[in-house]
Amino acid sequence: RVTGVQTCALPISPPSTYGIQYEGHVQNNGWQKPVITIGDSEIISVNEAGTDGRGLRVEALKLSGTNLPKGTSITYQAHVQNYGWMTPVTTTGNTAIDDAAKAGTNGEGLRVEAFKITLKGLPGYAIKYQTHVQNKGWMDAVETVNETNITQSTEAGTNGLGLRMEAVKIEIVKTEAEKALEVVAIDAVTKAETTKSDRKS
Repeated sequence: RVTGVQTCALPISPPSTYGIQYEGHVQNNGWQKPVITIGDSEIISVNEAGTDGRGLRVEALKLSGTNLPKGTSITYQAHVQNYGWMTPVTTTGNTAIDDAAKAGTNGEGLRVEAFKITLKGLPGYAIKYQTHVQNKGWMDAVETVNETNITQSTEAGTNGLGLRMEAVKIEIVKTEAEKALEVVAIDAVTKAETTKSDRKS
């Protein structure tokens, strides 16, 4: 007699160990202490650079990786008051944050209004980012997949509205396709090990 139905839960893709560190140059405060986000997380719980609720503009940003493999890089671009989209900058791999490239300005009293980010050399991953904008608060998080050209990268913030970006959250995440592939691979290994064990017993 069947008394119940057994279900086998699919394995879960392991969390990412890749991280990103970033810091903002903030009105009246200058360069803040850098923050680090490692692994996939809910964007709501990710560390924040800048301020929110204080009405202060972000004037520039620096980004760098942590635990990234050799050959990776992060390219980013800021849309700045009076300048529009500035020339993109790139930080390679795990450069010290003090030596990372600067997007935006400091000492000119100009607000960053929007920015874009992309990764290179990290297949199966994407960079996810969210901005806190004047009068709008936290906007929806956006994502750009590895190897996207910076001009095609997703824009966070606003453009043409004259609103300051006040804070930002950033993380490196696995794409859904990568997670699905990992789950299939883990499941196949688990089944093979179970079959091998059954044959021995």
